[in-house]
Amino acid sequence: MDIEEILGSIVVDTNPFSLCELAPRSRLDMPRSQMVSLHYILDGAGMLEMSGHRPRPMTKGDLALVPAAQYHWLTSSPGTYLSHAVCKPASLGLDSVRQTTADADGAQRVGLVVLCAHLTVGFRGAGAVIDLLQAPIIESLSDDRLAIRGLDLIMSELQEPRLGSRVMIKTLLLEIVLNLLRGRVAANDPSTSWLSALGDQKLWPSLKAMLAKPGAAHTVDSLAELAGMSRSRFAHRFSENFKTTPMEMLRGLRLQYAARQLIEGEAGLERIAEQSGFLSRSYFSTQFVAAFGMTPSKFRKSARQAGN
Repeated sequence: MDIEEILGSIVVDTNPFSLCELAPRSRLDMPRSQMVSLHYILDGAGMLEMSGHRPRPMTKGDLALVPAAQYHWLTSSPGTYLSHAVCKPASLGLDSVRQTTADADGAQRVGLVVLCAHLTVGFRGAGAVIDLLQAPIIESLSDDRLAIRGLDLIMSELQEPRLGSRVMIKTLLLEIVLNLLRGRVAANDPSTSWLSALGDQKLWPSLKAMLAKPGAAHTVDSLAELAGMSRSRFAHRFSENFKTTPMEMLRGLRLQYAARQLIEGEAGLERIAEQSGFLSRSYFSTQFVAAFGMTPSKFRKSARQAGN
């Protein structure tokens, strides 16, 4: 497949949205979600921050995609935070978080206005291909008239839901996300190198199997067999295309899958480790801490507390 076919096979689904208005020197926490987080800055400026990554500045017209299951937060300006809120995207109808401060003359001041949503980006015939995204993507849309129009239409549909609003929003979001991804590919952004690599027809059956069932008993040998290659040739070609080994990618997909189960599911930790492809619970816990900065049990507890 070439990049045109790849982009044409991507599907976007979404449900919750919120509109958040932050006062100057405020912090907005984004609870962990089993879906990718999207943030679009409608007004003001601030920072996107996530553990293990450098803070990224964001200003009016910027759109960000943040990997699933990653706790992150937005700030409206540097310095000591004077207020703190938690964003909880809801269904259509645009639930809101509002924080404003008043000047001496009584005028209301807003530091940052941001549209937040949760979405999943999939690939026809496979699982959530966006799970391959490991770092946030931020793109300025301020000069993209089509994207701005699409976002304006989304806001209109959210503020006054009507027949077909959900379908319209999904269609508009698909266009915006595709535009974001193709822009990053054109700029040779390493965070989206996996997108171009999807076009390798020989590797696709192996990657598809990993995305669809990350917890299955995959090995380099079994994945090489799906690709119709020798073990060594497959490992070399995979690493050359995706800049990581097959087993490293699989481990990341398994941890993403486990994180989703911890957020939404009720199974015990041992069962989740097993379903995610980890034969040892202790190894699962060690790898989970390395990826998310806390044990699976603390991760589940923090995700549940933030959702309440």
